[in-house]
Amino acid sequence: MSSSGPRRLWCFLSVVVAGLLAACTDEAPPRPRHVVLIVVDTLRADHLSTYGYKRPTSPELDKLAAEGAVFRRAVSQGSWTQPSMVSMMTSSYLSDEVTRIPGDRTTLAQVFQKNGYATAAYIYNNVLNPGQGFHAGFDVFDWEAPPYGPIDKIAAWFQANRGKPTFTFIHLNEAHDPYDPPAEYDRFVRETDGIPAERHEFYRKLHGELGLQQYDESVRRINEEIGGYDDDVRYSDEHIGKILAAIRATGEWDRTAVVIAADHGEGLWTHVQFMEASRLKALRNGEPPTLFNTLLKTHGSRVDLSLIHVPLIVVAPGMPQGVRVEPWVENVDIGATLLELCDFAQPKGMQGSSLVPLWREPQNRAHQKRGVFSTTRYVSSFVDQDGFQLIQPTARGECEFGLSAELYDLNRDPEARENLAALQPERVAALREAIHERAKSGLSASSMVTADSKDQEERLRLIGYTDAGVVDTLDHTYAAMSVAELLAELSNPVNMVNCLVRIRAAMALSHKSLSAEEKAQLRALYEKETSQAVRRVHDETLAK
Repeated sequence: MSSSGPRRLWCFLSVVVAGLLAACTDEAPPRPRHVVLIVVDTLRADHLSTYGYKRPTSPELDKLAAEGAVFRRAVSQGSWTQPSMVSMMTSSYLSDEVTRIPGDRTTLAQVFQKNGYATAAYIYNNVLNPGQGFHAGFDVFDWEAPPYGPIDKIAAWFQANRGKPTFTFIHLNEAHDPYDPPAEYDRFVRETDGIPAERHEFYRKLHGELGLQQYDESVRRINEEIGGYDDDVRYSDEHIGKILAAIRATGEWDRTAVVIAADHGEGLWTHVQFMEASRLKALRNGEPPTLFNTLLKTHGSRVDLSLIHVPLIVVAPGMPQGVRVEPWVENVDIGATLLELCDFAQPKGMQGSSLVPLWREPQNRAHQKRGVFSTTRYVSSFVDQDGFQLIQPTARGECEFGLSAELYDLNRDPEARENLAALQPERVAALREAIHERAKSGLSASSMVTADSKDQEERLRLIGYTDAGVVDTLDHTYAAMSVAELLAELSNPVNMVNCLVRIRAAMALSHKSLSAEEKAQLRALYEKETSQAVRRVHDETLAK
């Protein structure tokens, strides 16, 4: 045997042994010392340049996205702040518009706190307040920060906790209406190309079909408002850039996991709103029906893609960079993802799925859930991985507005203009069952989302939720009635064909004190009630 033979064999064995040693000693990515969750209120994914928007609205997020993973198709579980954030912070689905953290649910902050992390929240939308339970698990809870305010407290927190494990939640409110960033950010509001070309075609068609008025003025105002929204988004992006710079200034960026998310999107005159809120108010005030007051400007009550498609960007130690994840995911998955990154057990009741396998193998269908779910009091949504969205009315939606199922192929029809429900009944049935399963497993609460105190009511009013019909308010006519009058209204045969009358009377009755005899009368009415929405209100009244 030549001398070269043993040398070749030795070299071969050396390579094998080195490979085995490397495999045995290969360490998992380091657990993040710091976890930062930044949620931007009212931020539509499709209005970020990071997501392909034509305007340069998010240069800071563009840079951040290059360091981690962008989830192209993330949805929120609700379309207004409180329910959506209850879902995100508890990693739970919703069956109703739950507006406070249930006392028996473990929050994301509580998990970090239990595992020795210092925890802080800096909130610029004060509907997320201690009265609603959002303080649970936070050592520092600053919930009255003014919009467009400085980040001094946040930067000081990062500096004071260098070297210590921390969980920081920041909720920015600057993309929320009214769209009014500082004057130096006025740019897009002056431009005239804010409305997509295909939207103009929809506007002209709708204008004719509904006999609307003031077309040119409506289009001008809509374009200006969209520009103002985009300016607000650009301001928020710069605000985030300052927060990220404050983290980097600690020297611990490489030990920090950052998540950028949103609680919901914004209507921006993409779809017709229900005959409620500002639309109904305008008509009652004698205003002519126009595109501006007929289409939904803000959010809440609906689950159109414009209201639930939100950004989700994740950067963490050791993760691949520049990843684009296409499958549909949910905000409910954020908690599970952060807990896996930190190697913490997921507490009982949390329902999200970790996204770590998805960014490691984005094309592996084994890591994909069947679809994604969102809900409001009027409609629920399920989008499957093939891009079909079913919008299914709740019992309340059927009762108040006579809504029916809508099915859209979002890949072919992203603005949901062609309802395919009548053409694909089998798909409708399958997605309806998916909605039922998700809702059945979700958190539930009162069927009426009301302000439960004068203080809470004022906060909801200031952010526009009361006037916009995002939260329910009692009908004053029914609220003034006595228990006997309300029971008479519910038993009146004339009202048996008017679900809306019965639900308003039932909602007013739920705020009254009933005697044993009056509860017996209500139970008799309950047995004859055909509307599940009305029955649910009666359930609450009888349970008192």
